[in-house]
Amino acid sequence: AMRLLLGAATMAALVCGGMASQQAGRSLPSLLPQPQNINLFDGPPLQVNGAALCIYRPEEAERLEDPSSRFYRNVRRASPKDVDMFFAGHDVGNPLASECSEQEDKFIVRLKILDVRNRNSKTQAKLLLSKESYHLTARNESISIASYYEEGLFRGYQTLLQLLQISGWDGSSQTWNGSRIDQMEIIDWPSLPNRGVMLDVSRNRIHTLETFMGIVDVLAKLKINQLQLYTEHTFAFQNHSRVWKGTGALEAPEVLALSEYAHDRYIKLVPNQQSFGHMQHWLKHEDYLHLAEHASGSNRLWTFEYCCSMFSDRENLPYSLAPDSKSVEFLDSLYSELLQAFPYSDNINIGFDETYDLGMGKSKQAVAHRGQHYVYLKFLEDVVGVLNKYNRSAMFWGDIIAEHWDALSRLPNTSIVLDWGYEARAPFRSRGARFQQHGVKFYVCPGTSSWLSIGGRMENMMVNVLNAATAGSMHSAEGLLVTDWGDGGHMQPLAVSVPGYAAAAEYSWNMNLERSFTVEGLTEHLMGKVSKFVLNAGSGVIGRVLILLGNLYKIVGSQTLANRSALFDILILSNLKTALVNHVIVGLHITRSGLQQALGNLKEASMLLIGELAKFDVEGADQGPLNMPLSIRELMWAVSFLTLSCQVGLECVELGDARCDLSKIPRARAEQLGMETQRLRERLQVIWPARSREGAGLDDTLLRLQHVENVLKAGRSTAGRPAQEGGQRAGLLSFLSRFMQKKEAREESARGEL
Repeated sequence: AMRLLLGAATMAALVCGGMASQQAGRSLPSLLPQPQNINLFDGPPLQVNGAALCIYRPEEAERLEDPSSRFYRNVRRASPKDVDMFFAGHDVGNPLASECSEQEDKFIVRLKILDVRNRNSKTQAKLLLSKESYHLTARNESISIASYYEEGLFRGYQTLLQLLQISGWDGSSQTWNGSRIDQMEIIDWPSLPNRGVMLDVSRNRIHTLETFMGIVDVLAKLKINQLQLYTEHTFAFQNHSRVWKGTGALEAPEVLALSEYAHDRYIKLVPNQQSFGHMQHWLKHEDYLHLAEHASGSNRLWTFEYCCSMFSDRENLPYSLAPDSKSVEFLDSLYSELLQAFPYSDNINIGFDETYDLGMGKSKQAVAHRGQHYVYLKFLEDVVGVLNKYNRSAMFWGDIIAEHWDALSRLPNTSIVLDWGYEARAPFRSRGARFQQHGVKFYVCPGTSSWLSIGGRMENMMVNVLNAATAGSMHSAEGLLVTDWGDGGHMQPLAVSVPGYAAAAEYSWNMNLERSFTVEGLTEHLMGKVSKFVLNAGSGVIGRVLILLGNLYKIVGSQTLANRSALFDILILSNLKTALVNHVIVGLHITRSGLQQALGNLKEASMLLIGELAKFDVEGADQGPLNMPLSIRELMWAVSFLTLSCQVGLECVELGDARCDLSKIPRARAEQLGMETQRLRERLQVIWPARSREGAGLDDTLLRLQHVENVLKAGRSTAGRPAQEGGQRAGLLSFLSRFMQKKEAREESARGEL
């Protein structure tokens, strides 16, 4: 029951947003993200019939007049072809502005870079709050957008484009003619200075460069200013091809091109390279084994199939680097090559999370003598020292340091802690207070809740992101980074993650905006804006489908293990002999009525997608930056996956089999389901390369479906490893026991935060 009451501070913010949503009986425009301050003026709407853009700048900003400048390119690219562009001086009365003044028959849009030496009014003072601040005025038959910086002018122009979409422009046609904009004033700035998205490119799915660029275009619309690509082994280091060969790894020229593309849209591409734990893809090779903390392998959770490679020829993989000088030298060699592809970022995310085997091998004596946190921090200091010579600051995940609050005072003062938590009740507020108290720079890092779910966990995502943004605003976080992981083979469609990007953009830019106290209301409101401004689907149909899919986790198995959905586990994990499957208890958390309700929702989603696809499959239809026909087909694949999982779940309910052993399903029915799985696998094999790279990642994801297919067709498990006995199984069960105990304790402590 996610119809929860939000905390007092959040409710107050929502009330303020609700009160501001109407003015003198008129509704304010609903934008994404919603501006901080909108005032409507009396008078009829402005009618756009023919338009001209006039760029004004102070003398020191001559670069704006260069047609090759990124500002000019952005404005030209986003504007219809029939919109003329003119350059002028700083003042309207400047002789250089004569061309604009001569456009008497046109609708004038003035784009002004203000002179920082002139800041006499309160409005101009507000524009100094951020480089991204801007002032938009629609009045007297023209529009003016002003800022002290290019970034602010670009953000303001994105707002203008949304206002035009609301008033009739479809976002793609070659003219604004016929659009109508209410007379208004917008004064706007971001609540958090850094607002980012992190994409996992290490768990099988690496997008094509074209797809990455489309994502950047979406993020620019959302006023996101940072993008990270999470890499463990998927950057093509020149001297380490054995590690990444066959994965479709990102090559340096591609990354540099993406860095330039993002920079052109005022987004920083930030390097993200695991540098401590999660190094199994390197350390499993003999050439790198000498760098491992525990060469014989770890028995921790992360060697199991749901996270990493499904079919491994080793039961235990070495996992973390040893925290010693050899590892520091190794990382230095990686950074010297990697950082050249990210010329605009001052930071690098070095990971440093989930170092569960620290103290199990080479560092055992040091940990026993000085403590785990001392050894961890010493290695962090050494790596930060390496980064200093490259003039880069370290970002690192905060889960380990959060276990040792007394060590915060030892953190390097240039480093940034990434405080992550992916459940609705993640205690961002209490941890943020600690970081603020100790003067530690930090980001709040919620998640898209898309991974291990196929259809997403929509309401969990909404509350997770909202609570993170609230805590970040309250405790002066440096920024918000929403994470989009690919655990379990990265099967979820890109469109399922988009609501998470949008929620992060909405709440990190402006907290005082919404008008509903229920999560359902927040979700409906946001998805309406996502449909219009991001998905180019003003009908709202795709938004409705994403809500239907994103709510299935509440209907089927809502009390299973956190950070996933039961419908993923039923199909993918049922006949893999891991203890995780014990947390999917058919008949207790997964019921016949729930599965049948889910099938009804999936049928509705399928019909909506078929109708929407017909609209985009016509010649000349604008496909948008995410290629909507492809996105719809990917969502149709997700509907098929979830439908098949429901059908398998119903068979297990009939059998009364809590472990959902696929080999026990009656043969005739099992063979039918096996054929459905085969079709699902074959469709994914066709759809995947349209957006993402082929290679070992796709092969591994297809093997997961192949395994299910084989079990159903043959009536026995043909690919899963036998049940683990002894240390490894005991280690996993022990970890899960501690995980659930910690989760319950965290939720108990977090209840006061909501």
